[in-house]
Amino acid sequence: MKKIILKKTKLKVSKFCLGTNRINHLLPEYGSRIIKKAYKKGINFWDTSDDYNTHSHVALALRGLPREKIIIMTKITNVFGKKVKPHIKKMLKELGTNYIDILLLHAVDSEKELKKYLEIIPILKKIKAIRHIGLSSHKPNIINKIAENKDIEFILAPFNYRGFRIRGDYRDKTYLIRRKKMKESLIKCKKNKKDIFLIKIFANGLIKKIEKAIRYGLKQEFSDGVNLGVSSAKELEEDIKLVNKILKEK
Repeated sequence: MKKIILKKTKLKVSKFCLGTNRINHLLPEYGSRIIKKAYKKGINFWDTSDDYNTHSHVALALRGLPREKIIIMTKITNVFGKKVKPHIKKMLKELGTNYIDILLLHAVDSEKELKKYLEIIPILKKIKAIRHIGLSSHKPNIINKIAENKDIEFILAPFNYRGFRIRGDYRDKTYLIRRKKMKESLIKCKKNKKDIFLIKIFANGLIKKIEKAIRYGLKQEFSDGVNLGVSSAKELEEDIKLVNKILKEK
């Protein structure tokens, strides 16, 4: 699996980021096997969250592997004020690690939420265990608002050829309008030298043309890679095969 060095965070990551949300139905023992298999195939970038219930899967997968070669990205969900520090401590214990490579402010989809999350950044920056801070959002206007924010280094956003799972406002009548606005916001982020990975490539199963969807995500010049969730070892193998095939086309 091809790896790149991200320009903002300087982290060396695989172009395929493994999303762990869809293995939360598995016991950690079995879910961790899928993650370890991904690592053996060259995928060193793992995505989880405090609301995925897969921190324990990641912790088990880390055992016996070189931590310094693995990039762990997790997310903080609706935790503010005095609750932040103990919550991060709890997350680290669950993950079985003493640091988080990228911590994302998770699913920030309103300006009210954004304001509350930005207020905890000074707290997060004082926690040595957090190496980089980013944000995930389904809304172009939120992505646009943080494009010039120097504290946000990494962006995770939905983007696919149909424009599904991108949230707009009352004036956004079509999916293509939403896709256009998201693209404009992400291009603005890239101009401000943020690292960007794309989610919802398959729009939570709404898009059935898998190869076309992956190719579309990987071909976007403003994106550094794609975040793909798998629910089984078979799905992992199929996605790896397609990603490698598409990357060889470049």
